[in-house]
Amino acid sequence: MRSATLLVVLALALGACTERTVAPVESIATRHPDDGVSLQIQPTPGLYSWSQGNAPTYMGSNTNGLGQPRVCYLTRISGKFASFNEEVKVYLWASSWYLGGSSSSVGIGASARCFTVSSYSGEDTWWEPLNQIVLNKFSESACFLTSIQGELGGTTSLNGDYVKVGYTSNGWVLEGRGTGGSSSQLRARSRCVKPITAYPPPGNFGWTYWQTGFGPTTTSGSTTFNICPLNHVFGAFIQSTSYVQITPGQTTWILSGGNLGPVGGVGTNCFLK
Repeated sequence: MRSATLLVVLALALGACTERTVAPVESIATRHPDDGVSLQIQPTPGLYSWSQGNAPTYMGSNTNGLGQPRVCYLTRISGKFASFNEEVKVYLWASSWYLGGSSSSVGIGASARCFTVSSYSGEDTWWEPLNQIVLNKFSESACFLTSIQGELGGTTSLNGDYVKVGYTSNGWVLEGRGTGGSSSQLRARSRCVKPITAYPPPGNFGWTYWQTGFGPTTTSGSTTFNICPLNHVFGAFIQSTSYVQITPGQTTWILSGGNLGPVGGVGTNCFLK
């Protein structure tokens, strides 16, 4: 009798271990809106990925389990941005966030993360040949890119194509420059949020960038307390393997990229969650 009982206990323990290591298949209907699971299998918790040829990636509700606003932001773009047909975007459809895009080129893809905020704005759009757009939505705001579309060919000697959300004496601005001519139709969108945590004025946000020819750059903001979104993307995305990204290290965020030509890179304005 004692041996039989021991076998039952051992079987239950093995079953519990199996349950912890095998992820079940879930439907959107049964999924918690803030559980960090998308329609595609995501190898890193809290990180969502999309690549051309796939359906948009579901990233959960625009509110968390407590009803607080929830926003998603880009952390990586990749591929050959050869025309207006190439796009990556984080967008809100009805009450859900999605990561997607389009492409008639090769290698187009993106990654994104999400976080809880006090409030968030609608999107602003810049396109060639507009001057910079001022994005003063509300005080203590933080702004970042939500969509990049068009040619990033870097056709000048300095590979000068770029899109950027930056903080200036005029406040937050959205701007860009495409050197591919009118056919490139470079366009970018951005969104601003008011984070939950009180922090210094926007001009004191930590600015960090990585550029071709250098090793990965670490931010001053920690992965525990800071959000570090894509704010500035520049260079020649002319190969399927071209990319820039912001990834978590052991304690800080890391900026890196590759195959962007002699001058290319990525920048971020980190802020407290």
